[in-house]
Parts: sequence; structure tokens; C-alpha cells
Amino acid sequence: LRYIIDVLLTFAIFFTPVFYEVRYFARWKTLLLLNPLGSLLEALNDSVVLHRMPDPFWLIYACSFSLIVFFLSIFLFYKNEPLMAEYI
Repeated sequence: LRYIIDVLLTFAIFFTPVFYEVRYFARWKTLLLLNPLGSLLEALNDSVVLHRMPDPFWLIYACSFSLIVFFLSIFLFYKNEPLMAEYI
């Protein structure tokens, strides 16, 4: 599982549009913007660099994905909290 997570995180880093714009890869735009950080960075690029309104669908997607993961992680933490002292 450790090696799978390492590979997935490496792909996630390269699929985040930090040094390139998503419009250069129009064919894979949906795949690149599935990364919530990618859609937030693209919205920042749209508003700061291109001076246009960011796509509201991708902003709503990023916010909702982040909130779902946040509450899911809180739930899993409190569910597994009694076991954590045994493994640490």
C-alpha cells in the first residue's frame, strides 16, 4: 500500500497545473481539473492573469470535494482514535 500511495501522489503532483496551463492540454482538461488543487489553481490563473471570471462548476467541485474529504477524515479519525495509541 505504501508504494501505491507513493506512485499516486507522484502522478497527482504532475497532474496539478502549476507550471503549465490547462488550456495547453485541452484534450485532458477534465482529467487535469479532477484534482481539486488543479481546479483552484486554474481559477486563480483565470482571475489574476487572464482577468476573467473562473468557471463556477470547477470552483464548486473543488470546495465540495475538499469539504467531503475533510468531514470524512474527521469521522475516520474519531472512529479509529482508540486504536491509534496502540500503534504509535
